[in-house]
Amino acid sequence: MGKSNTFYQAASGTKLMDDLSLAYRFLFFADTLRPSVQAKFLIGAAASGIAQLALTESSKLKGKVRMCRLVNLDIDMIAVANSG
Repeated sequence: MGKSNTFYQAASGTKLMDDLSLAYRFLFFADTLRPSVQAKFLIGAAASGIAQLALTESSKLKGKVRMCRLVNLDIDMIAVANSG
């Protein structure tokens, strides 16, 4: 959990999609190895951040394919954030 928590803290500082995605994957993996309330909370927080960034980025795009992918990512991450 320590390394994934470090990734999340860094991602919450940069607020970049790639950083939040990396933190999300590490947190999810850590939670599968040793489930914890803290990991589930941070997974939800990372998913919420990804959803917010996906929605913000999609509104700036003109290409419909990329916009649809980001909106679908947004929908998926909101579901993850709400499930915890």
